[in-house]
Amino acid sequence: MKDIELLGAILSRLLESGEAQVTEIAEDEGTMLLIDSPDDQKGRIIGKRGRTIQALRAIFGAIGAKEGRLLKVDLRPRPEDLDRDEEEFEEEAL
Repeated sequence: MKDIELLGAILSRLLESGEAQVTEIAEDEGTMLLIDSPDDQKGRIIGKRGRTIQALRAIFGAIGAKEGRLLKVDLRPRPEDLDRDEEEFEEEAL
């Protein structure tokens, strides 16, 4: 099973709607699997204290290491967040 198919299968079980899409992006260091899901489902992917996304990263990191390559998993940022800098996020958190 390919990495993208495995992550898609996991997400279909994790999410109620099963609407998550996974995009594979080749980078210089390795491969990035970007998860794109509805905003109301992102909390399920992240999990309490980030445990679910960290577990996905650990699993796919181990798969990549076994195959001798770097394999990363991340959520696709919202378009409105791409134009913001760290100071705006810090101000919003206060």
